[in-house]
Amino acid sequence: MFMVLFSRMVLGSSRLLCLWRQGLAVCLKGGQLTTDEGVIAWKAGKEESRATIDGGKTAEVVLKRFEGMSNLPVVIKNLKYFGAPRNDGFIMMRNVVEAYRKGPKAYEFKGTNGFMITVDIDSKTAPPAAGA
Repeated sequence: MFMVLFSRMVLGSSRLLCLWRQGLAVCLKGGQLTTDEGVIAWKAGKEESRATIDGGKTAEVVLKRFEGMSNLPVVIKNLKYFGAPRNDGFIMMRNVVEAYRKGPKAYEFKGTNGFMITVDIDSKTAPPAAGA
């Protein structure tokens, strides 16, 4: 099963485009696609980053910075991320908690690896849609 959870601020055609792209990925894997919506909050920081859905009631991710050889973050550069033509590198972070708390397939993990990434994509450099 594959879940796409939308911010309540994402409406209409934006949801359809996202579902079309995700639905294609799910179809290729032979899976099932379900949707939901919630209030998404995200705060990225140098030492800790946190994301919640519905204040953590639905989902929560807390990442803490890995200790590197200096005070700079540990970053993996020059690594492709899905179809994005550019990214700023994978900022490696320790996963304090990664939880989805809603429904029959709720889970919670602690102490695993996590990362943050910012992708740069636009209509001129986006990969073509499947079948186009």
